[in-house]
Amino acid sequence: EASRLGVFLHGYIADEITDQRGEVGLTANDIINRIPLTLKEVMSEDGAFG
Repeated sequence: EASRLGVFLHGYIADEITDQRGEVGLTANDIINRIPLTLKEVMSEDGAFG
């Protein structure tokens, strides 16, 4: 379960960032820094993971 959630979050966050500012300059830190907020958002959406 944890690995599937990790893969999902990685892709979800990368998609959000690239939609906002494009793919150029996207770094691992950009994704890492958004994990807590995105995890909170995803878990609160209709009990998706709760």
